[in-house]
Amino acid sequence: WNPVGTALKRSSSRPRPAKTAAPHRLVPCGKARRMKVAELESPPPPLRLDWRDGAFSDWTCVLGDKHYRLHRLVLASGSRACGFFTGAVNEGFEARSTDLAKLLPQQCHSHVDLALDFMYGREIEFSWESALVLYKIADVLSNEALMHASHAAMCKLFPKTADTLRSAIEFQLPADALQPLLNAVPLRGILEALAQDASVAHLSGVFQTCIDKATQSPLLSHRMPLDTQANVSYTSQGGRLALNFSGRATQALHSEPVQVARASVRLRIDRLAGSGPTIGLSRLSTDPTFSVCTAGGFATMPHCWGLCLENGRMSHDSMSTLWASGTRLRTTDVAGQDVLDRAIRVELDRPGRSLRFILESSEGLVEIGSIRDDFDCFEDLVFTVCA
Repeated sequence: WNPVGTALKRSSSRPRPAKTAAPHRLVPCGKARRMKVAELESPPPPLRLDWRDGAFSDWTCVLGDKHYRLHRLVLASGSRACGFFTGAVNEGFEARSTDLAKLLPQQCHSHVDLALDFMYGREIEFSWESALVLYKIADVLSNEALMHASHAAMCKLFPKTADTLRSAIEFQLPADALQPLLNAVPLRGILEALAQDASVAHLSGVFQTCIDKATQSPLLSHRMPLDTQANVSYTSQGGRLALNFSGRATQALHSEPVQVARASVRLRIDRLAGSGPTIGLSRLSTDPTFSVCTAGGFATMPHCWGLCLENGRMSHDSMSTLWASGTRLRTTDVAGQDVLDRAIRVELDRPGRSLRFILESSEGLVEIGSIRDDFDCFEDLVFTVCA
C-alpha cells in the first residue's frame, strides 16, 4: 500500500486515451444533430387566423344568440381594420367584447358573416343588395376598405331606380354613398323617396344634389345639321330650357339616354310656326335632322314616336296627330294652337309599353293621346323635340 503513490496517481493530469475522444463515438451524435438542424431549417406552416374556428380568439362580438370569437390583430390593425375596434382597443384592455346588435340595424344582421369574411382577408362577391348592406356595416364600424369595395360594387351593380334609392334611404346611408343613385334617378324620384322617409343621413347633401339637378343645363343637347341654314338657340335659367327654332329646315334636339323604367320630360309651347313641330321619343342612333319640314317631323323615321303639333299650312287638319316610325296613327282631339302657353308632359313607361302625352291646364290633366310599343327593346331611347 503506497498512499503517496496513490495520491500522485490520482492527481496526474496526463490524458487517459482509452476514455477520451473516441472518433467513432461522435458519429451518431453528430448525425442526430444534423437531422435536428435540418428539421428546424424547414419553415413552419403560416398561422392563419379564422373567425370561424375561433382559435387564439381574444375578442368576442355578440349578435343575439351568436357569439363571434374574433382577434384584435385582425379587427384593429391591417389594411382591412375597423376604426371602431381600433378605438375600442386603444381605450383600454379591460373590454373583451362588443354587442353588435346595439350598433347595426336589424337588416344588417344577416350580412355580418360576409363582412367578417372580408375583414379576415377573403375575397367576397357582391350583389347590389349585399353591397348596400355591407356599406352600412362598414360605415358603422369605420371600415374604409369595405366602404370602398361596397361603393365600387354599388356603382357597378345598382339598378338606377327610385325603388333602389328608397332602399338605400331606409339604411340611412350617407349622401356620398347615395351619390350614384342621386345622379341617375330623376329629380321627381328623389323627392318621392324623401317624402316617404325623410330620415336621411346628411340630408343637406341630398338636397344639394336636388338643387344641382334642378338647375343643371342643358336638359336637351343640340344636333346641328351641316348643310342647312336652320338655327336653334336656347337659354337656361332657373332649371328651364328656352328653345327658339328658326330657319327653313328642321332642327332636332334630344335628351340624355333614358336609363330608367319610367321617365318624363315637360315642355311648354310658346309659339308654333311652320310644318312638323313634333315632340316625343327616338333612338339615339337615329338622326332626326333633315332639310324638309313635313307633318310628323322626326317621327316619320324608323324607331321614332311623336306628337306632331302642326301639320302645315297646306293641311286641312289643324288637330295634332300621333306618329310611330313613319306611320300616322290617329288624330287627337287637341289642336296645336290649344297647347300654346301650356305645359305638355311626355311620359315613357317601359313596363307598361306606353308613351303618353298629357296636357296640363287649369282644369287639370288632359291626356292628348298615347302610343303603345315594346320600348323595353331599346336601350338608347332619348326624348326628342324638332321644329
